[in-house]
Amino acid sequence: MRKDLNPTVVQMPRSGIRVVLDAANKLPDVVYHLEIGQPDLPTPPHIVEAAVEAARQGYTGYTPNAGFPSLRQAFAARLNAERGLRVDPEQVVVTVGAMGAIFSALCATVAPGDEVLIPDPGYPNYLMPVNLLGARSVRYPLDARAGFAFRAAAIQERIGPRTKAIIINSPSNPTGTMIDRAELEAVVALVQRHGLYLISDEAYAHVCFGGTHLTPLSYAAGEHVIAVYSCSKTYSMTGWRVGFAVSAPEIATLLSKLQEAYVACAPSVSQKAAEAALRGPQDCVEAMAKTYWRRRDLALALCAEYGLAAVPPQGAFYLLIALPAPEGADSTAYALRLLAEKHVAVAPGRTFGPSGEGYIRIALCAPESAIREGLERIAAFQRQTSG
Repeated sequence: MRKDLNPTVVQMPRSGIRVVLDAANKLPDVVYHLEIGQPDLPTPPHIVEAAVEAARQGYTGYTPNAGFPSLRQAFAARLNAERGLRVDPEQVVVTVGAMGAIFSALCATVAPGDEVLIPDPGYPNYLMPVNLLGARSVRYPLDARAGFAFRAAAIQERIGPRTKAIIINSPSNPTGTMIDRAELEAVVALVQRHGLYLISDEAYAHVCFGGTHLTPLSYAAGEHVIAVYSCSKTYSMTGWRVGFAVSAPEIATLLSKLQEAYVACAPSVSQKAAEAALRGPQDCVEAMAKTYWRRRDLALALCAEYGLAAVPPQGAFYLLIALPAPEGADSTAYALRLLAEKHVAVAPGRTFGPSGEGYIRIALCAPESAIREGLERIAAFQRQTSG
């Protein structure tokens, strides 16, 4: 390795999800892909047609850094109608996916040496921008005894003099946990009391299994909260790369300026497609959520039948499955061996943090046939390794 390369980037670990995906793509035989959050449901036709029409009409150039004003208005209107908020379009910045919003939110608020609190287990990509900014990640544990529930007390215990921001993710990837009202109010009170920033990743806000999604914007719409959303999961638009950040106007101005530094703007045709998604019929959103709910119930029933210990998710479209000891002590090795021997690709729990070790995560956005076959093979593998 060359010595003049950026050591932070060189030493930055890859997501274990992508490690398994890359290994799976090298196998010549059929693989049951349960490792990545890629919905198998197609982007709804009216959204695709809007993109085609936008391209024909010449929406193929740069847009304002913050996105088309019409899209910012459409998102603010949709958010206000669904959540009972009063967000102004000037508070909305269109980003390149939810990660674009999270990266910009951290760039705007965090300086080298600052600390950022992230959930454990939690989405592994939170670590990357924190490290690149020269800041330090501090993990706060979710309560494993209560299905990995959010506890404000666990966050409070880890707030120190260098703490600058807290990331929450509800519904959670990988646990499917949703933060309840009392805990969310307590977290909002913490960030207000200590003068911190709360980055709320709400990419799975529309995939809930009976519970009510809550946003901190309902409790602190001022300078303390940056809420992050995405079209990727809501409308099955992962490859279109459209996300949103909602913040106080002065922060939104910084987020918009940051876009110029590394992407200029979200893709123009994708923005027009997203506008059609937001302004068009929403029955497709409900239908997708019901499909994931049905798959969740199927997966839980199969886990019970096969003797697999699963953590019932409240939202998102993932399922954590506990591994038997001692074979499950290294979830990455377990996942790679499962792939090699049973051709089932899963995400190793360790990639989501130390509290994820001893688990694997399967994605419920795969076809029902893949979920059925995959779980049957996982159960067979566990019997084989524990026998």
